[in-house]
Amino acid sequence: MEQSVQSIRILSLLVIGLVLGLPGFVGHSLAVAAPEETLLGEESLFSEGLISPEANAAARKTWPKLGAAPGEILRFNIHWIGVPGGKATMRLDAPKPDLFFITATLESIGVVKWFHPVEDLLKSSGIRLPDSWSAIHYIKKQLKDGRYRLTDHQFIREEEVVLRQLDKGRIERVQQVSAEANDPLTVVYALRAREDFKPGAKLKLPIMDGKKHYEALVSVGEAKDIATPLGWFQAYPAEIRVKYSDLFRHSGAITIWFTDDDRRLPIRVEANVKVGVAAADLTYYEDGRGGRGEIEEESE
Repeated sequence: MEQSVQSIRILSLLVIGLVLGLPGFVGHSLAVAAPEETLLGEESLFSEGLISPEANAAARKTWPKLGAAPGEILRFNIHWIGVPGGKATMRLDAPKPDLFFITATLESIGVVKWFHPVEDLLKSSGIRLPDSWSAIHYIKKQLKDGRYRLTDHQFIREEEVVLRQLDKGRIERVQQVSAEANDPLTVVYALRAREDFKPGAKLKLPIMDGKKHYEALVSVGEAKDIATPLGWFQAYPAEIRVKYSDLFRHSGAITIWFTDDDRRLPIRVEANVKVGVAAADLTYYEDGRGGRGEIEEESE
């Protein structure tokens, strides 16, 4: 059961982010807290009150055509050997054309919730450059042992350092973080936007989560028709292997199926565990471009 719960967290993170004059923000240079100060906690780096359909529509005018578009919403049902295990939601907003704000939620359901209740909230905000995504602030609020635990991260890009704070306690400096590294939430959106993310590609993705900096190896297969709760899609698989991670405690590969179109929607995620397969299926989406899909139970 513990491994199935861990797989649910893995799946949710894999599919499972603002105005001029914002304090601490000038162009693409960000002021961050000194080691003796308090980090942002549950507050976003950018004011969430400035996120709106109008802001997303304005950002879409100059947003790259590949990958997620501002206003995209994804909902997943997660199951283990056919048993419902959890639900996850991911949303991308753009308060300005060069900024992103990602929110993800995860909750366990059914028998998994009875054995191991999971309630996670994750947020990532940062800068979208023409050819890359650069996270600046990443938080995790997770229910563990009957209480909520808040982990706050701020990326100091010019120093290749991450400041980490647990439950507003002592601030730690995580050294030797590559300039290209992102949190596990941002890295999925950055991957979907890459020009070289296509069948036959082999990519390396530097990721930072917790105290460790690690690398994901991505191998992309050929596209084919696959059946999902939302119907049939032409999609290609991306096999992801991760080493040296506290988050991804999984010895085998995780496979994500992406639609073979400009949106690259993650429609299915699979992870082999010791007993059976844990999987997440897309059950609802708004693609930020006017497209929408849902299954009957989502519309009830």
